[in-house]
Amino acid sequence: MNTEIVISHLCQSYGRKEVLADVSFTIPQGMFGLLGRNGAGKTTLMKTLTTLLAPKGGSVTVCGVPVSQSLRVREMTGYLPQEFSMYPSMTVYEALDYLSVLSGMPKQLRQKRIPELLLKVNLSDRGGTKVKALSGGMKRRLGIAQALLHDPQVIIADEPTAGLDPEERVRFRELFRELAREKTVLLSTHIVSDIEESCENLAILDQGKLRYAGSSKGLLDQTGTQSMEQAYLACIHGTKEV
Repeated sequence: MNTEIVISHLCQSYGRKEVLADVSFTIPQGMFGLLGRNGAGKTTLMKTLTTLLAPKGGSVTVCGVPVSQSLRVREMTGYLPQEFSMYPSMTVYEALDYLSVLSGMPKQLRQKRIPELLLKVNLSDRGGTKVKALSGGMKRRLGIAQALLHDPQVIIADEPTAGLDPEERVRFRELFRELAREKTVLLSTHIVSDIEESCENLAILDQGKLRYAGSSKGLLDQTGTQSMEQAYLACIHGTKEV
């Protein structure tokens, strides 16, 4: 099965404002980081990959399927948006069960799948807790559970660790690494340490332009720097560019 995401000469704009300019790179199976400052175009790219936005130019394929075939792409992808909210007055289990019903999942499969997911995201003891009573980190973990409901091949997470404490960020990185053993996981963030600790391959966006795409080691070698933070700064300040 083709598990790559291929982005070719992608352009996106809002009115006259160009948000992505001729962006091309490939995301292989495993853990891949998309790094960039706020406003770099990361969220626009995420929305394009998940078919929420149609490309204004260029093309995108997910596991060999063009994003114009939105239903097929959505069947293969799970998405955790940057701003995640879910039925605050429902319990954790009720919210996941309701989403499963909306997706057409049979009752027998729901009863098996939801406890498995709650265990995976370390929320087994919170099934009866109302969503609005969860901490920020727990809500993000619930977001991952909903993204995994239909067992997608591709997981796309937009700034999943922003605002979390260091311990919770470590938990998230471990969870994503586990998922990446069998799936393609795209982690979008402005936090360099999230990429440095978990991603062998990455792309750097800045002001809508691709500054680098390749391995983490290759970025260090290309910039001649000793740390990922230094290499990232070299890229976005224009001293190095693909």
